[in-house]
Amino acid sequence: RYEGFNAVALCYKCHIFWWHKEPLEAAEWFDHRYPERRKWLEANVNKLETNFDWEATYLRLKDQVSKL
Repeated sequence: RYEGFNAVALCYKCHIFWWHKEPLEAAEWFDHRYPERRKWLEANVNKLETNFDWEATYLRLKDQVSKL
């Protein structure tokens, strides 16, 4: 959920009226457009964090945003 590889910026129209209404087409588009992300997500999908550190996640994301 809080990984950059799991994010795609879409306008409201594309997000609501395409991504959520046509999930199979959206997944195919994502796979074609971002094959390296797809591979990473597949490799990491089952790596659940049992002790999620909200503070560390916040600091990591804050640092990433500051570098934009």
